[in-house]
Amino acid sequence: MFSWVLIGFILARAEPAPPSPPQPPKPQVLKEQFLSFLGQQYGIPAMAHADTTGQVRIPQGLFLLSERQYDEFWQRTPFVELDLDGSGRKHRLQPLVAKQLQQAIADLRSAGIPFKIRGSDGVFRSYADARSIWLARMERELTHHRAQRPLSDTAAHRLLNAIADWGHRGQYIDQAALIFWQERNSPSPMMFGKLHKGPLYASCAAPGTSHHTLGIAIDLDIVTLRHAKALDIMAKHGFFRCIVSDFAHFAYLGPSFGQPEVLAQHNLKWVRHADGSDYLTVNEN
Repeated sequence: MFSWVLIGFILARAEPAPPSPPQPPKPQVLKEQFLSFLGQQYGIPAMAHADTTGQVRIPQGLFLLSERQYDEFWQRTPFVELDLDGSGRKHRLQPLVAKQLQQAIADLRSAGIPFKIRGSDGVFRSYADARSIWLARMERELTHHRAQRPLSDTAAHRLLNAIADWGHRGQYIDQAALIFWQERNSPSPMMFGKLHKGPLYASCAAPGTSHHTLGIAIDLDIVTLRHAKALDIMAKHGFFRCIVSDFAHFAYLGPSFGQPEVLAQHNLKWVRHADGSDYLTVNEN
């Protein structure tokens, strides 16, 4: 009897230990990797305006990584504030973008297509607006994932605490980068996107990384988008869908971006999404 107990103990000791969860790179490396990825996903307008006369301004590095950078950007960037839909709400846009959007709205209405903005923040979002949206998302997701993971899963809780700590410091890009890394690299990822299923970057932009913060984008309501001709009118005036995960989102790229030779010059291509709509995206081949 004793010998079998001893053999069992030895065999148990001989079993390999479960693999350790992967460890994230250093914070600076993590942030650089994340921003490089976002540059591919969200950075198409910067490519469009890189060699123009500067009528539309894009921050160096594509993103505004702090409230200070946001303030400095808008101190030197011209803008107008317009009531686009008769609601009395003023939307901030860069002047050329505003001019082109007003022309697109006029053409939509001439074609009998109703113009409607999606949501109260479907045009411009200040850094404070973006931060408020982000913090609400973080509170919801952190609460959800903490409730889902048993206390014995110390690795998951350490990771959640690290994510929360970046937010407490106000370093939202670092927070987003760590979430992005674990969503892609964890053997049992905690997804922070819509309904805890998709990736966070595809459903909520970290403060300073949205086209809306730069005054170059608009989200259109389905009332407008159900009309196929609406996409042609928006493209005629330089507005294109360029985030596949966001069907309502149009960023100003300039009218020439409908031309194949311009797409090739900027390493872009058209992709067909599940809803049958075309999007501009980076050609990674």
